[in-house]
Amino acid sequence: MRGAGAVGLGDDMRLVVRPVGITGEPESYLVTVQRETLTRAQTLGVDLAWSFLNLIAESSKAFTGWLLRLVGAAAEHLLAGEVAQGLALADQVQELVLTRLPSPERRSVSAAGGGHQWRVICLEGGSAAVAGLSTVLARLLVERRGAAVGERLLWRTDRGGDRLTILGEAERVPALLEDGRVAPWTRRMRIGVSGPTGITDLQRGAQQALSVCTGARQLGQAVRWEASGLPSVTDLLDEDRARAFARARLGGVIDQPELLELLEVYLSEAGAVQRIAERLGVHRNSVPARLVRLRRALGVDVEDAEQRANLWFALHFLAE
Repeated sequence: MRGAGAVGLGDDMRLVVRPVGITGEPESYLVTVQRETLTRAQTLGVDLAWSFLNLIAESSKAFTGWLLRLVGAAAEHLLAGEVAQGLALADQVQELVLTRLPSPERRSVSAAGGGHQWRVICLEGGSAAVAGLSTVLARLLVERRGAAVGERLLWRTDRGGDRLTILGEAERVPALLEDGRVAPWTRRMRIGVSGPTGITDLQRGAQQALSVCTGARQLGQAVRWEASGLPSVTDLLDEDRARAFARARLGGVIDQPELLELLEVYLSEAGAVQRIAERLGVHRNSVPARLVRLRRALGVDVEDAEQRANLWFALHFLAE
């Protein structure tokens, strides 16, 4: 709701709702119960209150915007192996927060580098969920401004706005997923958590997190690298491009369920005619003719090893 709205309550009273903020979607509203007719002073008082709230909201949005840009740049440098630049920007993030919102003196710990272990979290979901989670993380960062020096929380948004990468101390980053303010967003996302890694090897941690995130099947359920088993080659592929590849490869049979089933059985049984017949519930003598029809529809030699591999990948991503 962007414009103000009102509804009569009877007895010359009405409820008025005004959105707070000028740009973007409002996050809060000014609600008043007032008489139908106000004096000039009363009208001025309400308008001034609304104006001040709008100014505060816009100032907060501008501050959050700067904070998100600095945090993203710090994470970008660290993930690129540029540790000094990344930590310098992370220090600027802390200074920005403390300058705007002073806090009690922070206790000192060794900087979150050197021998400290880090983890990386990869979250994939819709752009709205990513934007919402990023805003929540900014609020958490502000709330933690009295935390120990060296306790980092950094993140960046990438892949067109539908992926968020979070990095920080190994003991603290996963705990974010249990925060009640984070959960409403993460329950709509696939989540992968890397193994512990040094600050100079965060790129490997990001690859681990992305790999298990890509393979996650349940939304809101974090998958840890340590518990994910051996990685699959399919984790290395971009899903959007892989699905486009699948549609192109299987275009000749994509609308023919019986041929799709035949292809799946053929590949899983390594072309063994008897087992194919048993799986399909048909006579083995009919299988060769069915395979000829399949080859014609696909336009490739299904006995070629490379073509089989391509078709297996295509079937895998078509079913995603």
